[in-house]
Formats: sequence, structure tokens, C-alpha cells
Amino acid sequence: MPKLKAFAVSVLVLQAWSAQSRADDTSIVRQFERGFRLALVPSVYFPTGGEKTGFALGIQGRYGFDLGSVIVAPGAMLTSYFGDRNVYLGAGTLRLTFPVGIFGPYAEVGLGVGTITQPSQTGALLMAGAGFMLYLGQRFGLGLSVNYEKITGTDFGAVLLGPSILLAF
Repeated sequence: MPKLKAFAVSVLVLQAWSAQSRADDTSIVRQFERGFRLALVPSVYFPTGGEKTGFALGIQGRYGFDLGSVIVAPGAMLTSYFGDRNVYLGAGTLRLTFPVGIFGPYAEVGLGVGTITQPSQTGALLMAGAGFMLYLGQRFGLGLSVNYEKITGTDFGAVLLGPSILLAF
């Protein structure tokens, strides 16, 4: 339990730090993409190998660095897919966001490990994707993301489609 409390305190400190950096800029995309971000990510996945469409749920964390025309955000993700067989993924990620007014298109890549049940297999995870966010107000945004994920040495490959809804408090 002490580790959970330490993690919660760390998240609050990083969030406060990133909130201060957002206060210094008027661009809404930069305000939301700089600093620490933690997101719950539901999506639908479409296997490339004839399995049934399934549901995915993941968590992503990243820290955005504003380099002018691009915001570079290294991070990590953990995702589980529930369909004909369960799939568990963990990866380091890199997201590049290109701010244009209230529009934030992005590209992302990732490299990690994936495990499949039925039959039990493990391999390297390769991930690539793109999407966008449209920031409609100081506390609300909508977007869409599309990713392709492949676990090497297995027959698992999937296209993921997920909506993005930002509600800031």
C-alpha cells in the first residue's frame, strides 16, 4: 500500500508541475500536450487474422516536451485485448504532436512485449499509429486514433480504432 500512496503523490506533483507550464502559453494544444499525461484508453480492435472483433482497454502515460513546431512525448502503455483470445501488451512509446490552432494531429510508435493466450505465445510488440485531437474548449476535446499492432513470432496483428474524449477538471 505505501507504493500506491507514493505513486499517487508522484502523479499529483507531476500534474501540478505541468499545470504551471500550461499557464505560460496561450495555445490550447500546447497547454494540453505539454507535461505529464495519464489516460485511460478504451478501443475496439479488428484482428488481421480472421478472429472476431474485440474490445481493448489500456492505460497510457507520457510526458510532452515542446520543441516549437512539434511536441515530443516519450511514454509507456499497458493494454489488454478481450476477444477470441486474450492479449496483453506493454511498450515504451513515442508520440509526436504537431499543433495547428485548436487541432492537434499526431503520430506515434512503440516497441515492447506482447503475450497471447490460447495458445500461449510471447513476442516483441511493434506498434505504429496516428490520430488527432480537436480541443473545443479549456476543458473539452474530441479526437480519433488508429493504430496497427503486431506481435512478432505469432499470428497476432490488429488494427485499433478508438475515440478520444478529453474532460479536464
